[in-house]
Amino acid sequence: SWLPPRWFLGLYETLLGSDLASFHRLAVTALVATGALLALSIAAYACSYRRIVRRELESTQPDAREPGRVAHLVCRIWPGVVRDRTELAVIAFIGKSLARSGLHRLVLAIYMGVALALALGGILRPLIEGIGVTLDEPTVALLSIPLFLSFFALVGLRVLFTVPIELPANWVFQITERHEKATYLRGARTALVLIGLVPLALITLPAYWAIWDWQLAAAHTALWVLLGTLLIEALLTGFRKVPFTCSYLPGKANVRLLAPLYVAVTLIYGYSTARWELWLLAESQRWLVAIAILVAALVAVRVRRRSPSSPAPLLTYEETPNATIQLGLTRPV
Repeated sequence: SWLPPRWFLGLYETLLGSDLASFHRLAVTALVATGALLALSIAAYACSYRRIVRRELESTQPDAREPGRVAHLVCRIWPGVVRDRTELAVIAFIGKSLARSGLHRLVLAIYMGVALALALGGILRPLIEGIGVTLDEPTVALLSIPLFLSFFALVGLRVLFTVPIELPANWVFQITERHEKATYLRGARTALVLIGLVPLALITLPAYWAIWDWQLAAAHTALWVLLGTLLIEALLTGFRKVPFTCSYLPGKANVRLLAPLYVAVTLIYGYSTARWELWLLAESQRWLVAIAILVAALVAVRVRRRSPSSPAPLLTYEETPNATIQLGLTRPV
């Protein structure tokens, strides 16, 4: 078997004293794979050690590598798409901040790792149980992959927006802040679309096109991208900050109390939405009605946000507690 869990199951049974030859073969495969992985890790560490030490400890000059071709292409195309310079500056600030902060990239990688585990779990579970997986037609497991990935990417980015990178440097935004504060928030929304949705769509659309026909792949991509855009609107409700520039106040959410709710929302967005989409794709009329409803909801949200009656957003840079708790420990004199 090519599944690593079966290798270690064979190793476990062999250690328990099983006499089955199949378990012995799996145990040997597990030991060989573990040894090969350790050898590869040691070799990679040895090869990269001198280069990393020289660059991080011995060199006093910053890394002056030129931007790549993709960066040059984006810099040429994107200013023609976003006309407002403030919005463009916020988008560039978010992208470069994520690229330069190892902590933020690590946290985002953790979110994406959890998403990948949930997405692939629906595919690997039938294989482990000995049931074949069908790729020629849509299934809940296949449809849920971009839903989980986009959900965790957007939620992870939204969480990272509240974690500062260099807090004392936010004075640059404070002294250059313009009256049109909605432009800063619009830049954050656009950045979420560019980082959390566009790359995933460019990867999954050709993949689905390769196993399905192009109409089905395009229909699925359009639906989950619209859902992701609505999720962005929900995540940024009440958000009044320039990303990475506000102080972080931990403990605002009771994670232990809300953990079941978080898990329920995640599973509903992934699996329940995939089942609903599978029902929609069975008939084109259902899909068209759903797309029309989602587009109407997105337009209504944006019109309401831009209406003159809505209050003008105020940017905040310092996170303060909502209330001060007095313990009353002083003694009367």
